[in-house]
Amino acid sequence: MAKTPLTARDVERLLADPSAQSRAEAAVKIGVSFGPALGEAERGIAEEIFRIMIKDAEVRVREALADTLKENPSIPHDVAVALASDVDPVALPLIRSSEVLSDDDLIAIIAADSETKQIAVGQRPHVSERISKALVETERESVVGTLVANDGAEISRETFDKVIDSLGEAESVQEALVRRRRMPVAIAERLLTLVSASLREELIARHEMPGGMADFLSLKILEKAQAALYSQFEVQRGLPVEMMLKYFQQEGANCRFKSPYRDRVSFRKAILLENQRDLGMFDYVFCRNVLIYFDRETQGQVLEMIVDMMPADGKLFLGSAETVLSLTDRFVAVEGVKGLYKRPDAA
Repeated sequence: MAKTPLTARDVERLLADPSAQSRAEAAVKIGVSFGPALGEAERGIAEEIFRIMIKDAEVRVREALADTLKENPSIPHDVAVALASDVDPVALPLIRSSEVLSDDDLIAIIAADSETKQIAVGQRPHVSERISKALVETERESVVGTLVANDGAEISRETFDKVIDSLGEAESVQEALVRRRRMPVAIAERLLTLVSASLREELIARHEMPGGMADFLSLKILEKAQAALYSQFEVQRGLPVEMMLKYFQQEGANCRFKSPYRDRVSFRKAILLENQRDLGMFDYVFCRNVLIYFDRETQGQVLEMIVDMMPADGKLFLGSAETVLSLTDRFVAVEGVKGLYKRPDAA
């Protein structure tokens, strides 16, 4: 459909043939004509025509109007909001592009709970931190994946953490995060422990992470574990209130594991590629998202060492992407519990 200004002849044809097609063509031409060059009277007439057209019974008329006005910064706010609230073919182009829509307007669109419109908000050339937070709070994989893939989206560290916490294991979200141009190093570090080997290599290459990242991460995680300081969000994830009050104390906006219990825990750095059997015996071993960094031969050696350090009824916890299959016959999966393994001779 050619986008040329409305002429007197167009008006005559519209009066003679008021079909949906004629009205749609008129919507395009009026939309093209609307701008700073119009006088005050002409502008007022055009705005009133817009307000009539946004109520047109034919979707194609409203769709033509929205598509023409989507990048026009001068259209009336009420017209933009009405079109953005319309059915998807009308609303989506305008939601993706219009500068007239404010953050409050976009929050209202997100709250209306249309997944397609939430995705359109996440595709805008610029998305503020406030809007990013609202989109992530939907916890929809398609919406969050679209947002984090948009390098024009401003995302706070807190919101990035929420993405990892709620959808960090979703492959589409992982891919979008890895391929994002900018991301806090702390988020890249967290992501490193979740993604597949191929994505991990891409993550390190794209975000210029040091080659000794595994050693770097172990030290950082050890420091955090020793501090025993957690955010409210971390503590409240699935922890009953009575346990939180018993085991944690408030420190500013964070919570710290109480000293009497914290003092019973010891931390040390150990290299799994070396013999650690002198550490003693362990009833439970958590080795989640560690084996994925090793080749298969090394994975088998580590598992053999771990099983030598566990009693007959000991339990091993591995990450969701890890397994003992074809690596050792000294562990078997616990039926019905993903990632949990026991010795085959256990009761």
